[in-house]
Amino acid sequence: MKTTISRIIYIIVVLVIIKSLFFLANEARAGWFSDSHIDKLTAGANKTNSKLPRTLDKNTRWDNVSVVGNTLVNRYSVNNDLENKNNIEGWRTYLQKKLDNQYCTNPDLKPLREYNIYARRQYNFVNGVHFLTVSTNNTRCK
Repeated sequence: MKTTISRIIYIIVVLVIIKSLFFLANEARAGWFSDSHIDKLTAGANKTNSKLPRTLDKNTRWDNVSVVGNTLVNRYSVNNDLENKNNIEGWRTYLQKKLDNQYCTNPDLKPLREYNIYARRQYNFVNGVHFLTVSTNNTRCK
């Protein structure tokens, strides 16, 4: 009797393993085990970098994009003669609102929101001196 029960359990375990292997094989074909979202984000950053640096307006140049951990970092240079450059908190408030709005409402950024990828913008003066940094993630979206 014990031998029969042991054989039945053994057959059930083997069938479950076989079924699991078939399931994993089908999922792999369906793309479940393709590149991670970070790998895709890095590839996108590299593609964007091939078109940078780029002048955005009379005061701002977009220098490069990188992925650091779970954060998409955009780096910008601003002219040293930027109006009101001493009003850093005013600029920080303005740029934070702008970043939050773009991150939370732009349909192209939906994958960032879905995977809670942080977005950071770093601003330096053209001489390399740090001006300010703003960042956001999906917790700031309403």
